[in-house]
Amino acid sequence: MEISGNISSGDEYAVVGLSKDERMGDDLLICCINSGKKVFASLAIHKERKKTKILDRKGLKVIKAYRKGNRLYCKIRQTQREFACNSFSLDKPYHILLAVGSYHNNSE
Repeated sequence: MEISGNISSGDEYAVVGLSKDERMGDDLLICCINSGKKVFASLAIHKERKKTKILDRKGLKVIKAYRKGNRLYCKIRQTQREFACNSFSLDKPYHILLAVGSYHNNSE
């Protein structure tokens, strides 16, 4: 999967969300994050509007991750058998959510 987004300055993210319904909550997030001078990819579960849990990166392979000017870019590969949790199987349909915004977290 490739994720890209226009960001301004500072710590920001571009995210693709997989949702079982048309609303946010209990969604799987595939994240491309700019934190300080580091760009990294991660998986997360978006439980509630203001609660996001970063998941273990097991099975997530980052092929490229960088920021060039205002463009944030990550290319990742995730093995299906090690997908974040069994309730999000890649062979099922989902609503796709896209977001770019400010990143605030003390841990990665």
